[in-house]
Amino acid sequence: MRSLTYLAIVLSLLAAVAFVCIRQSDRVPTESGEQSSDAVNAAGPPVPLQSFVFYEWSPFGGRAVWAKDDRSATIQLFGPPPAGRSGLWERRYRSALANDQWSEVERLVGLHNILTLRSPSRNPVPDEAHVFVVVITKAGENAKVSTWAGTKHPQFVPVYEYLSGLCRSDGELEFEGSYEAGGRPAGFTAPWD
Repeated sequence: MRSLTYLAIVLSLLAAVAFVCIRQSDRVPTESGEQSSDAVNAAGPPVPLQSFVFYEWSPFGGRAVWAKDDRSATIQLFGPPPAGRSGLWERRYRSALANDQWSEVERLVGLHNILTLRSPSRNPVPDEAHVFVVVITKAGENAKVSTWAGTKHPQFVPVYEYLSGLCRSDGELEFEGSYEAGGRPAGFTAPWD
């Protein structure tokens, strides 16, 4: 009888621990490092956008999309220079997003709460890529989410994956040369400001 009582107590404790662990896995880190499940549980509707920027930079290269609601986009790809050159080498393309691509960005911004998402701050690992996403809505709201490549925020990863997939050299080459740190297309502010 006594062993059944101990078994019941142990099973109750294990069930309580399992419940707490499952509950914690649903929580998302906030900027202050606190945990909140609100962002995961309250996905929003698509957000009509005026513009967005995706910018990923590391000492070895990077990529960016600068897009406006007329579907025009500038794609930047930068990496190692050609032989005989130093620094990063950039190729910039003039492109246009398809309506379904633009709609998908608006859907992801709402679904993953980019307007309110806060990524936890931390010191980077040496040479780690830094990623920025900036959105400006048609209603005039703006948001900037920045994170280090090694931070796998569950709300940010799907947005990152989709936007990085837009960084292709499909458009018209408008510039090739040494990468200009801080350079950006007309009409956009720098995401790191």
